[in-house]
Amino acid sequence: NQKNYVGELQDKQSYILQDCYINELGHYVKRPGLTLFTTLPGNKPIDGIFETYLGILLVATNAKLYKVASNGTSTEITGAGMTAGSQCRWCEDRTYVYCFHNATITKIDVNAGTYTQMASGPTGVTSGCYIQNYLLTDGQAQGGGVLGDVNYLELDGTTWSVFNEEAFPGTMLRVIPRNQRVFGFKTRSIEASWNDGSTPWA
Repeated sequence: NQKNYVGELQDKQSYILQDCYINELGHYVKRPGLTLFTTLPGNKPIDGIFETYLGILLVATNAKLYKVASNGTSTEITGAGMTAGSQCRWCEDRTYVYCFHNATITKIDVNAGTYTQMASGPTGVTSGCYIQNYLLTDGQAQGGGVLGDVNYLELDGTTWSVFNEEAFPGTMLRVIPRNQRVFGFKTRSIEASWNDGSTPWA
């Protein structure tokens, strides 16, 4: 052993060790570190991970969706429309999980093991949330609208509406729920909206 300076003891072989420390007895102890949980088919980068309220792990990778059990075994969720290399954001309504990626919305039925793309909805979607029985997203409403608005799915589950978040102009970057309010993070402002019971999210 050699001393570099007071208080530090450096072992001559420490350069070959990784993630270790020397305990009070002078023994080399390997830190727990990370362990391999599972390897998904294709060995491709992971584009998104989400844990449902029931503790089910969903993973998006290589343009596919997988359900991963606590022991690391994976089951593919079938469907079409996922895109490799597209970052995913997620939310759920305790019946379905919604994945926002590549400007689209994917609706996932975890129990059935299937997913579909929501065709009749806003375009250019990058984020969304579920609050007070409403699915809300950024993006542009079908048939028009501006990228500063927020879209929401009506309680009938099929009709999309939009409310204006144009107190200060700018493109919506992300929609985040907090304390029963929805915050729209825009390029030049952060704007809050809430459901007053008669004109939702106005």
